[in-house]
Amino acid sequence: MSVYLILGGDGQISNDFIEKHIDLSMDKLLLVDISFSQKRMYNHENVFLFKENVAESDYKNIINFLDSNNLLIDKIIYSAGKNPMKNFFDSNISEFKDTLNSNLFGFYLCLKMLYAWFNNDVSIVAIASQNGVVGHENRIDYGCSKAGLIHMVKNLTIDFSLYSAKNIKVNCISPGYVITSKSKDFFKTTKGKKLLSRNPYNKAISLTDISSTIHFLLSNQSDSIRGQNIIIDYGYTIR
Repeated sequence: MSVYLILGGDGQISNDFIEKHIDLSMDKLLLVDISFSQKRMYNHENVFLFKENVAESDYKNIINFLDSNNLLIDKIIYSAGKNPMKNFFDSNISEFKDTLNSNLFGFYLCLKMLYAWFNNDVSIVAIASQNGVVGHENRIDYGCSKAGLIHMVKNLTIDFSLYSAKNIKVNCISPGYVITSKSKDFFKTTKGKKLLSRNPYNKAISLTDISSTIHFLLSNQSDSIRGQNIIIDYGYTIR
């Protein structure tokens, strides 16, 4: 039995991972999101919902739940965040701060607040982006927040190795353009095809590509992979 904590628990990446890789007959699943879709029913006895803003929460509800049920966290996925399409000229200071809070500070905050409830062996995966690796138009706040997330994972790995008695494995994943039920029509348009043409294979990745990589990084099979940013982009960032 593993206790999973998923922040951004109602996103497409999280839902795909839950569907394909969580065994709710054995595992307990703590989902944190500011809102939950009515399209998916979270009525399983091993699924617990926490309607919280990851960048503003004091995490008391989650801590009280863990204490009252004598649970420790085994695996964490951080997929919360905002994805604005802004360039320097049409962005504003408030939106920039809000994006960094959701995409970067929220990750730091949840680890800081919940560290005492980590099990002795913990695996953590944060969802970054190819936009945190290379420059891209209309990504002034999003790209910077994801670049910060990538570097935080590196610093956390060093700090955990030096100062923690717990075995904490932390990595991140940087997806490229993702084809979903929401985006598939866009990638048929001229603009969508132009974006895909930027990578050598002219293809978008799938949610399964992402969730399978998360599963691998959370598993014992990836024990030696620490502080890494795994890029899934059909080669977009190699150019």
